[in-house]
Amino acid sequence: MRSLDYHFRTFEVISDSDIKEIMLSIGVTLRKLRLQKGYKNAECFAFTYQINRSAYYGWENGKNISVKKLIIVCEALDMSLLEFFQLVKLTERKSQQEYLSTTHAFP
Repeated sequence: MRSLDYHFRTFEVISDSDIKEIMLSIGVTLRKLRLQKGYKNAECFAFTYQINRSAYYGWENGKNISVKKLIIVCEALDMSLLEFFQLVKLTERKSQQEYLSTTHAFP
């Protein structure tokens, strides 16, 4: 992770590899929930809920998903976005507060 120092404020910038890791974690969660719902393959799940099959397969494999599409998938999984994100496993990252307390952002 990098930090940018502009006008005495420090902003944490998330790296591309961190974003990729989060997207993969979202995909793993989608796959687990689909399997728990009884759908052995992504194609049947997508067909049943009128979701583009190739797009859904991509989402399970870490491709970008819009919030709108994620809401639709969560509805199909009978859960809210909040419930979904509580299940997504994210690696520990320093919060901005922790980051600021360990760096000297101000001269």
